[in-house]
Amino acid sequence: MFVALVKDALQKFDFAELPKVDQNTFRLMKQHGANYAKETLQQAMAEIRKKNPEIPYAQLGDILWILNLGEAIFGKIPEKQRAQFLPINDVRFIPVANRIVVQFNSLLKYKSSWGTTYYSHLKPTVDFNGKRYIVGFSKEAIDQTCNRICSGWKNYSGLGDVNGYFELCQHFEPCTLRDGGDAITFFDECTERFWNYRYVEEVLGVTNINPAQGKLYYRVGYCPIVIDGRFAKAKTLLFPGFAKTPEYEKLDKSNLPLTEKRRLKLIAKDSQAANYLIKTDDFSAIKWFHTNGVPQVIQTNKRLFANYPVMAR
Repeated sequence: MFVALVKDALQKFDFAELPKVDQNTFRLMKQHGANYAKETLQQAMAEIRKKNPEIPYAQLGDILWILNLGEAIFGKIPEKQRAQFLPINDVRFIPVANRIVVQFNSLLKYKSSWGTTYYSHLKPTVDFNGKRYIVGFSKEAIDQTCNRICSGWKNYSGLGDVNGYFELCQHFEPCTLRDGGDAITFFDECTERFWNYRYVEEVLGVTNINPAQGKLYYRVGYCPIVIDGRFAKAKTLLFPGFAKTPEYEKLDKSNLPLTEKRRLKLIAKDSQAANYLIKTDDFSAIKWFHTNGVPQVIQTNKRLFANYPVMAR
């Protein structure tokens, strides 16, 4: 059904709807190939940055021409219709030579008395009590994680980020919550040019980056799990600082004044969506957790995400 919706949207789409600069880039792609078009655009962006580095397109133009295409096609699908299939399903429009390849991906599903479990084709595992389990997610845990890592995940560009996250994330750490329940905690990459790099700037500090120690990641949160057959199934998402988390325990047992404890707890509660941090830029609670024993930004050479593309399905 999702494939049919995309096919119908493609029939309604007209390249004339795109910005002129994108139209010109696609014309170059048709004549000389995708690599030539991208390199030409990057050269033009470099020239623009020299004259006016504040222009957004000069910073992101190498990806915006493809994202704008996807958003225009997505806009042909009524929001209520596409919402039924997101973020479990994803579609990407990929320039290859002088054509655009349409690639679909869907998470795998397992159904039991505990409901539906969604999981990656790569089947990452986590260890509990000496046994390996495939990591899976409930729809609630997926939606909450999407809100946490990408406030615009229902759009084309955001959907690619979150679907790819659940498909490619390979590193999940087992942990115990304050109530004694089993959980997993996991991370997302801090990427320059995007909002989550604020974690590096405000929590770790750019001067503390050591290039030899690998890539930078921020802690997404904690998911209480239930063991369901072969799966450790995440039921929901707890933001760092929620009542059951190690961060809350550190804060609760600290010698901070009561008013400051309440302030930081309230920030942690409100910060469950990425949109809050974007709006307020208030990382004070996260920074306190980080500097008081529960790292919120890490550097590691360990591969936390698969670095190869998911095949179309």
